[in-house]
Amino acid sequence: MSTEINTKDQIAAMLSAKLNEFLDGVGDSYGKVILDELVTRLEYTITDFKDEVGEIMEQMLENAANKKEILSNLIARESSASLGDDVDTSSDSPQQSAGTDDSRDMSEWEKKLEKLG
Repeated sequence: MSTEINTKDQIAAMLSAKLNEFLDGVGDSYGKVILDELVTRLEYTITDFKDEVGEIMEQMLENAANKKEILSNLIARESSASLGDDVDTSSDSPQQSAGTDDSRDMSEWEKKLEKLG
């Protein structure tokens, strides 16, 4: 019969109870000095873990923002290129403009892939 843990307070209470249960056994067996050292190391480990997770989250947010910016730039270039293609097709014959558009689109696409990679 497991109880569901839904709030931070419930999680904190459960962790505190488990930690106190564990530390009582350590304190009785090894003494106060070792118990204090264990608590200090646990606090350091938790703080270090929290800092690392914070850094990872910041990096993820930066990467998401960069990807969003790159995507919006690509969309803007594609829309401006398609507007430019409409003007070019009106002045050239359809066969000539199709041949030049394919080679230009490929080179632009290759450039985009290089920038992303």
